[in-house]
Formats: sequence, structure tokens, C-alpha cells
Amino acid sequence: MAGGSTFNLSLPREWGDEHGLSKGDTLYIYPNDDRVIVAPSTIDDESNTARIDVADIPKEGVKQRIRGAYTAGCDRIVVPSDGPTEADPVTDTVRNLIGMAVQTVTDDEVVIQDHLDSGVVSVPQSAERIRLLAAEMQRDAVAAVRTDDDTLARVVHERDDEVDRLFAFVSRCFSRGLVDVNELDRLNVTRKEAFHYYKLARELERVADKAERIADVAVAQSSQPADDLGRRFEELVNAATDVVILALADDTDGALDAHRTVTDRLAPLDDRLAAGGDPDAYRYGRDLVESARQTSTFGLNIVNMNIEASVTHTFQSEREEHHTRPRPTTSFGRGTN
Repeated sequence: MAGGSTFNLSLPREWGDEHGLSKGDTLYIYPNDDRVIVAPSTIDDESNTARIDVADIPKEGVKQRIRGAYTAGCDRIVVPSDGPTEADPVTDTVRNLIGMAVQTVTDDEVVIQDHLDSGVVSVPQSAERIRLLAAEMQRDAVAAVRTDDDTLARVVHERDDEVDRLFAFVSRCFSRGLVDVNELDRLNVTRKEAFHYYKLARELERVADKAERIADVAVAQSSQPADDLGRRFEELVNAATDVVILALADDTDGALDAHRTVTDRLAPLDDRLAAGGDPDAYRYGRDLVESARQTSTFGLNIVNMNIEASVTHTFQSEREEHHTRPRPTTSFGRGTN
């Protein structure tokens, strides 16, 4: 205690030397549940740079490594190049990475740099956007199958690209928050919240992938399904989507009811496909019906996430109440400074 209103915190010299700290450096102290986190104000730029090894790797592999470095939270990505023409695949990849831009292109390398201000982006809003897109994709995908609309199926594919961009961004924010506690402060989320949004976005990205798979059916089928079969497809997919939507609204009972509806419809629909002699029956069962079943399962995963978060919150509240409860004084009384 210093001066009656300020605490002095002494840190071991060895710890400071290990982290490259010296007199005059700024440290940040963050409250985190029942502890505090001490962190430097910045992370060394060089330590947050990724250098992609492109030797004997196909272009698609290079793209995947760039996306991996991005989601890992790297601020700077350096890719060796044989000139501006060879840099085109790299530039195309960067266009789909939120906040990243090609900074320089030379005869030897392409340098990609993060130009996004963390203070102007929102992880919750990004997760919400994924939710809206995934639900729209599911319903449009089955509508494309029912009406044999290739154009609508292509729209679903375009939306999936946007979902992938947003999910990569949420993953990046979460990864950066694990490395740099300052990042979470700039994003205005706690570590638990960042983890929750990451898990939520991951489930929704899977829902979007299943919608894309259903949309592929619309393109590949020989013709639109019979009207009664198309109606049953639409009812099944919409019920599976309802499981997700109700789970996101924290309506556990409603989500479980919707999941039971999906389950009850699966066997009769499989029997209908097996007996109907439809030339696309196998594709419908493998890609559409199975995608609806998995979408419903993803909704249940979100239900479990909400229950887990609720239990954690209750436990945390009880622990905070215990820590703030007045403690009895002993016969020794209180010391004074």
C-alpha cells in the first residue's frame, strides 16, 4: 500500500529480463475472474510474422498456408514469389481475408499486412452475420432443389464464401486473443466470450456447409423432384434449420421439439426414397436428407453450448459472491499502515 489509495506491484527481475522489459516500459494489468493478467503493451512485430515456405507446394497448398497464418493471428505474412505474375494467386487469396491487404510485391516476395483496426470490428456482430447467412442458405438451398433452380444454388455457394470469410475472421480474433490479451481489450470481449463466439461460429459454418451440399443437389439432379417429395424435403430442412434458430434463441425446449420432428421424419422419408424409383433417390438420401440430419445435430451442439455457458455463469456468480462476502475479524484486529 502506498499513500493509502495505491498499490505497488513488485515483479521478479528474472521475469522482467525474460520478457525483455526494462525501466520505463508500460505494462497492462487485466482482471480475469479471480486473478489478474500482466501483459506488455505490444507484441514484437517480428514474432507475429509468418514466412510461407512454397518450395514444391502447389498453388492451392500455398493458399491454404496463407489462410492458416491468417487464422493463427499473424499480422504480417511473407510469401516468396518469382515476380508479379506469380503473385496473382496470393492476391486472390488475400481478397477473401478480412483486414488483410498486399503491402508490397517485388521480384522476390509478396508481403501481406494487417490493416484492420480492432477497435472498429465486432466479434458478436460477425457471429450474428454468420447466423443470418447460414439460415438463409439452408432455406434457399432446399428451395433450389424443389424448383430445380441452378441460379439460386449458385447464390448459396456465394454466401458460403462469405461465411468462410467471417468464420476465418472470428477464428483469427480468438487466436490473437490467446496470444495477446491486449487484443481482447481492443475487441471489447473477455476470453470466455471470445471462445464462445468461436465455437458458435464454428457450428454455424458447418450449417452453411450443409446448405452448400444441398445446393449441389439442385445442380446435379436430373430434374426437380415430384411435388410431394419436394414438399417433404422442404419441411425436413426447415425443421432442421429451426433447431439451430431456436437453439441460438436459447429456447432449449423448442430446439429439442424441433429435433424430434426432424428425427420422426427421417425414416419415412428414407422409405419413400427407397420405394419411389426416383433416379436421384440415392443423391437425395446421401446429400439432402443426411445434411438435414447433421444440421439438426449442430443445433443440439449449440443447445449444449448454451447449457455449458449457463452452468459456468452460475458457478462464477457463486464464486464471486463467496469472495465478496464480509469476512469476520479475528481477535488480533486489523493492522494499519
